[in-house]
Amino acid sequence: MSTDGNKVVAEVRRIFNDPDTGRQNIVTDVIAQAVVRWTQFCAGEIGLGAMWIPTAITLAPGTIDYTLKRDLGTNGNAEFQTLIDLVYHRDRLPIPRRAYEEIQALRAVVVTQGRPVMCCVMPDEDQNLTVMMSSNPQVAESLDALVTVVPETWVPSDGAAPKIPFGAKGCRALELLVAAAVGRTLGAETLTAMAINEGTFNAWFSDAVGSEYPRQLGGLLGQARLEVIRLKRAHGPLSFAWVTAWSRYGG
Repeated sequence: MSTDGNKVVAEVRRIFNDPDTGRQNIVTDVIAQAVVRWTQFCAGEIGLGAMWIPTAITLAPGTIDYTLKRDLGTNGNAEFQTLIDLVYHRDRLPIPRRAYEEIQALRAVVVTQGRPVMCCVMPDEDQNLTVMMSSNPQVAESLDALVTVVPETWVPSDGAAPKIPFGAKGCRALELLVAAAVGRTLGAETLTAMAINEGTFNAWFSDAVGSEYPRQLGGLLGQARLEVIRLKRAHGPLSFAWVTAWSRYGG
């Protein structure tokens, strides 16, 4: 399972019984900014979701260094946090990552010609990644990147809703956290009209992260973290496999 920003906004409105047309109590952009902020919070607690970026890099003869921008642009106003895997788009062969020193040692002797079979990754001053190939490509080929993602910014009137690749429990925890955060910004008169109060927000927060947070993560988010840990253990060192399965099938 996964969700997107628009679905979270709609669910938060449902929790508040606040219509999305007519006389609204909550401005949509206020909910949207809370979605981004609390998605980043949830990602830090349960681990980030993942997605494949098709043709993230295009190899070209004569070029051995490539920039992978953190801003994923048209992929829903998201930014990647971690590069997990690089594979050739055509035949899905992986390009294993090696230490920077190993790639530099290979290049120091002679830059070989041919299809790159390994690479290393270095961040630059803008927090983009430079992907350094082990050899000089002889033909133009595309690489797909598997990355962990989290929404960066989102203004509903300006851009597509960000994809939020959490499982069912993580999505529900996010909705409750956003509702509690937004609710605390409303005035007393509005809260009275909506028949909710501070106790309601505390209950939503507790359902999401447990009553003992931050000393101990519990609630729906704690259960979501355990699901991710089980997937990691089940697949052992093949981390790209469990992340791919999680992002595609919502484990």
